[in-house]
Amino acid sequence: MTFENFIPPRAKSVLELTGEVANDFETSEKNFLEIQPECNYTVSKNLLSFDTKFDAILIQSAAIGNLENSELVNLIETAAAFLNKRGILIFTLDNIGYAENVMAILEGKPLKFKSTLSKVELEDAIKNAGLNEYNTLNAGRRVPVARGVVEAAKIDVSVFKYIIFATPEELPKKTSIQVAVGEKLVCAPVRIFNPNSCIATEPNIATFSYDSGQSYKLFKPEEFDNRIFINQRISFPTFTEGKNFFEKLKESGYLYIEEMDDNPSRWKEGYENTGNINFVGVHAVQTSTEYLADYFRQFNPRVKVFDNHLKKIAPLRDFKKQKNSQVQIFFGALNRDEGATCSVVKSYCA
Repeated sequence: MTFENFIPPRAKSVLELTGEVANDFETSEKNFLEIQPECNYTVSKNLLSFDTKFDAILIQSAAIGNLENSELVNLIETAAAFLNKRGILIFTLDNIGYAENVMAILEGKPLKFKSTLSKVELEDAIKNAGLNEYNTLNAGRRVPVARGVVEAAKIDVSVFKYIIFATPEELPKKTSIQVAVGEKLVCAPVRIFNPNSCIATEPNIATFSYDSGQSYKLFKPEEFDNRIFINQRISFPTFTEGKNFFEKLKESGYLYIEEMDDNPSRWKEGYENTGNINFVGVHAVQTSTEYLADYFRQFNPRVKVFDNHLKKIAPLRDFKKQKNSQVQIFFGALNRDEGATCSVVKSYCA
């Protein structure tokens, strides 16, 4: 398991502290560089004296799993001193109570995980080192195990690894970003899911999304200091329904944003029947191009352009070295003209 999706994409300098691991251990370096190719990614078995500071430090279980409390606190304090402002620490910890470990003990077999550190002990050490923990995730795998073993263990036997996030910085206010998804196949991955997964790597930001087939609902607004609601490509059946929902958001203290990366004139009748309330009645509109931004400004002066981006890019390849090999370039786009198709262009290396 690698952890590139938990590192903030903004990170231009990352340290991965592995500890003593097997030669075939896979670090997150290669995968993260596909997300942030400008990153200076350092992998080290030990916490050395580095000449640079880091935006994020990933500390693997093997580096901390068998440390005593004072040693662990010292390592965390030292690592925190190598962080830039807004820097974060990400800890991975093998669960000693994982089902395969428990069954190995009962069957007298070698343990899958050698770590003796518990999640509670790690969290205590993080606190004693003066850091603020802001999130914990569980990585789980289903493993058949007898009911009696589960009841006797009283532990999370399905969790094989904990992922804990902390920072020496004062935590920002809790923010929720909730999205009602109207089109999840083509637009949502680029416009909603990928951006949400990126912003959720920052401290105290939680993201939620649900399909438009579900009724509009708000996820525990009382638990968050800042609340953002994004409506993606969903027009209201009537002006009144739209107005009533906007009033509900206003009463709950939400910033309301309309997300649209298409020209709504294609559905002109539906939007005009509701007085274009999707664009007129919101705090702001976000879209993907300046052309669309100009269109939306006739309804709302607060329009922001967020270009479409790939979440990952493949490593650079030199095709000139691949003599006599065929290179196929594919360009695909949605064309509204009737009968239009995508284009495929073939070319060859010199």
